[in-house]
Formats: sequence, C-alpha cells, structure tokens
Amino acid sequence: VEELTRIISSRESVILTKTEDGKLAACICVEKHGADVHLGLISVSPDYQNRGLARALISAGEAYGKAVFGCTGAVM
Repeated sequence: VEELTRIISSRESVILTKTEDGKLAACICVEKHGADVHLGLISVSPDYQNRGLARALISAGEAYGKAVFGCTGAVM
C-alpha cells in the first residue's frame, strides 16, 4: 500500500489504465528515473488476456515517458 501511495502521489510517476466494456482491463506503472522511463507493475485481468493489452500499454508508457517526462530511454 505504501508503494502504491508513493506512486500515485509523485509527479514523476503515473499509472496508465485501459478499460474494456466499462471495466478496468489492464494497467501499467510509468516512472521517471533520470533520463529513463521505468515501466513496471503491468497487470492484465484474466478476462482480457491474449488481446495485446500489455503490449499496447508498454508502448503507451514509452510514449508517455518521452512526451510528458522528457525521457530518452525506457527500461522494464
């Protein structure tokens, strides 16, 4: 709980989400660490697996890190 609270309250991190059918289907944590964006805590609901959601969130996280945080690299 403490780690999640830190992530949510930091200006250098965000949790991106993907909804399907009005339900939370997947999420990823995106954090700025120097020049890199760190991608982690990827989760996809079992009901929505094998649809490419994790891959899409990883791409979205990389794009977010570059556009919002000004990062030049990505690390998982």
